[in-house]
Amino acid sequence: MTRSDQKAITFKITTKEYEKIKQIAKSCHMSPTEFSRHQALGNQITPTVLEVTDSENHVSSHQFNLLEKAYVKQKAKNLKITKDYQKAIENIHKDYEKVSIINQLIPYIQIDGTIDNEALKNDKDLLTALSQLDY
Repeated sequence: MTRSDQKAITFKITTKEYEKIKQIAKSCHMSPTEFSRHQALGNQITPTVLEVTDSENHVSSHQFNLLEKAYVKQKAKNLKITKDYQKAIENIHKDYEKVSIINQLIPYIQIDGTIDNEALKNDKDLLTALSQLDY
């Protein structure tokens, strides 16, 4: 449709009438102009209304208590999992430190598997770290 095919109709209404049309148009998800055009053409327009009944909106106290208990139980479970996770991370860090200390000992191990005690005695930091291991 080109611009020359379109015609405009103008009519005057009161502010009260406009507000009523605007309110009805809004409930139909339309602009007031669009709503008026459809009405003038005789199209049947019904507002979109969703009603929620009390039975659909109501949660019984029994259901609420069950949901609340499930929530508290899940929250406690989540807290335990979080603590276990944090403890596992701490253990991993401790194990990493132990491996790091043992790796410092490798240069003192000779080809036949014995430890060069004379050289090890001079490494006070490594001896201190080895004495603090939980073995």
